[in-house]
Amino acid sequence: MSDMVELQLTRDEALVLFEYLRRCDDDNSLVFIDQAEERAMWNLEGKIGKH
Repeated sequence: MSDMVELQLTRDEALVLFEYLRRCDDDNSLVFIDQAEERAMWNLEGKIGKH
């Protein structure tokens, strides 16, 4: 069994998550300011949970 996990994101999901994580780093805060950020994070959580 491999220790590697591969996740596929849409271009939109990747962009939203990138911007969210960049802002979190800049602001030192994990607050969602847009529903798209929250939805993208839920999608990522679901994909990780499948593995």
